[in-house]
Amino acid sequence: MKRILSLLMILGLAQVGFAQYGNSYPSRNDSRDVILGRQDDSRVYNDRRYDNNRNDYRDREERIRQINRDFDFRIAAVQRDRYLRNGEKRREVRRLEQERKEQIRMLNYRWNERYSRSGDRRY
Repeated sequence: MKRILSLLMILGLAQVGFAQYGNSYPSRNDSRDVILGRQDDSRVYNDRRYDNNRNDYRDREERIRQINRDFDFRIAAVQRDRYLRNGEKRREVRRLEQERKEQIRMLNYRWNERYSRSGDRRY
């Protein structure tokens, strides 16, 4: 009986150890970047004048997906909060949805501004 119990304990501990392996979840710093409003700093020093629009389009779409993921996470956290009343939850979710729309709108505005001026280049 002791052997079976210790074998089950060891298998359970191994399962817990392997369940934590991998990087399939966002890192702790990703959520901090959302709250503090930081973006990917590696793009600051990248000179993009020789890139084609397709890569920028993918970057923009990836950034929109990131914004949606972050806000989905924040909305789910509000909906799971047991200490908020239903009206407060609905109000907070509406505020987060508005903030999400505003961030996506600003991202699209910056992207459109960048490429509306790119056709004006004279060589």
